[in-house]
Amino acid sequence: MIFCSRFSAKKRNRMSVPGIGLMPGIFSAGEKPGTFLRIQGFRNGERTMERRIAIVSMILQNPDAVADLNAILHDYQDCIIGRMGIPYRPANVHLISVAVDAAPDQINAMTGRLGRLDGVSAKTMYSDVHLPEKKER
Repeated sequence: MIFCSRFSAKKRNRMSVPGIGLMPGIFSAGEKPGTFLRIQGFRNGERTMERRIAIVSMILQNPDAVADLNAILHDYQDCIIGRMGIPYRPANVHLISVAVDAAPDQINAMTGRLGRLDGVSAKTMYSDVHLPEKKER
């Protein structure tokens, strides 16, 4: 089953999440254009926003993209478990792995932003571990 909840996407210039993800332009009367629907799942009659553990692997070929890459990782610092970077000087590339614990849509958004950087290729590998939603304090 699928449930849609509304959220504003003012700061995003491109709304593209693999799979179902986000659907632009769907809004009811009284809502402003630019409101997007976030697709969430249902399990046993309850809404799920479960977290997943994943590894985001990147190959950085453009050293000028380092500042932008670090800025994106800083934006997602709450979900990052750890990071490892290996410079491979003979090929003039940097290999970076980031372990994350977050909702799949948040991981996909981060990977998408990283992959759009010039000279950066990024891929995500998910574990089979499903964690419950984090409690807000």
